[in-house]
Amino acid sequence: MEITDERLNIEYYFDSANDQTLAYKSDCFVLAIEVLTEQASKSYLAFLQSMEIPYIICGTENLDLNQALTKLKKHFGITAISLAGGAIINGAFLKAHLVDEISLVVSPYVSGDQNIKSAFDTLGIFVDDKFTIKTTKPLGDGGVHLLYVKD
Repeated sequence: MEITDERLNIEYYFDSANDQTLAYKSDCFVLAIEVLTEQASKSYLAFLQSMEIPYIICGTENLDLNQALTKLKKHFGITAISLAGGAIINGAFLKAHLVDEISLVVSPYVSGDQNIKSAFDTLGIFVDDKFTIKTTKPLGDGGVHLLYVKD
């Protein structure tokens, strides 16, 4: 997940590979905020504290995305996020009904690779959220940027 905080010119990134790490960068340095479940070991929490890396606990066994966003807003002032992950993290936010807009860039390239996931993978869970096109913008390489908003 990429979170943009325009007030501070900081970009935040969620590591969807392990569903727990949120890092951010500002100008020349990179800091990290760990988003963890209660399953995080005491030794790992001690390591984070020794490195002065802030963390928040969001969920018992599975990451609670609603709680994570609430705590990110409360403790870090983050009010908007932009997901820049893959289909599974996008699908997790969709299943939690946390997607308000879809910004989609379609590139004029087809690989035919059946192993590449679509934009959202909800792991078999049906989600009936509806979106309406807001803007379309042709791109210089022949692609198009489509922006949809949730109905």
